[in-house]
Amino acid sequence: MPCCTYDVDADGTVGLGDVAVVNSCHFVPPSHSEYCEPADVNCDGVINSVDATCILCEIATPGNPACCDAPNVSTQSPGVFCIDADGDGSDWSWQLDATAPVTVTGPVPSAAEDLRDAFVSSVNLAAIAGLSATPGPGAACFTVAYSSSFQFWVGPPGGPVTCLVTGNPLGCSFNPMIYEQVSLPVPALGPWSLAALAGALSAIAVIGGNRRRARPRPTRI
Repeated sequence: MPCCTYDVDADGTVGLGDVAVVNSCHFVPPSHSEYCEPADVNCDGVINSVDATCILCEIATPGNPACCDAPNVSTQSPGVFCIDADGDGSDWSWQLDATAPVTVTGPVPSAAEDLRDAFVSSVNLAAIAGLSATPGPGAACFTVAYSSSFQFWVGPPGGPVTCLVTGNPLGCSFNPMIYEQVSLPVPALGPWSLAALAGALSAIAVIGGNRRRARPRPTRI
């Protein structure tokens, strides 16, 4: 299938069904599954949150050539990130842009607010120039400020940091789930119409509801 073909499920339309296929095929090697192969929307050899972001972008702004360039999605500083539930005490890693991954090791708290505080502490202790984090707004959210726009990634401890939180409507499962409060912040796409933005927000809300019904406890990494 050609790159940037957003109709992953081949039903003739680009919609939430296509995002659902990407979500079900996360990290399945595209060449190993005829069902999952089309889910590698941007043809980078990996099926992950970036492909879902490409599809959501196409839903909101049909025909926009920038949608297939989702790896260039970035958060305008400051960005707000939230943890959606209590965790299980697992270690995890995070990464900002091309900086070296930072692994957070135990004892890692499980309560959502304490987990937020651990994340904030880890960001600040990384001593990356121009980077800082503060708790809030909200009980389990934190704000990340950087000297420029940035990408925020999470992943398993000691392994590749493979899930892009920035601009990802599905969020990233880490311990248990982290998501960006701002929906699809893609400056390169230009101003969206109100109708397109409303459509994207509706899509994200439906995906989030389906995710929680289908996976009461998200797969942890």
